[in-house]
Amino acid sequence: MEEVSFHSVHLISHDLCFTVYSFVLVTSIDIA
Repeated sequence: MEEVSFHSVHLISHDLCFTVYSFVLVTSIDIA
């Protein structure tokens, strides 16, 4: 049960990082 919970937290964290990275990338392209 703990492994599943840890995995889902890791997955959400990875998805959040990807979203932030994409946002920064698009913003920097828009500025440039």
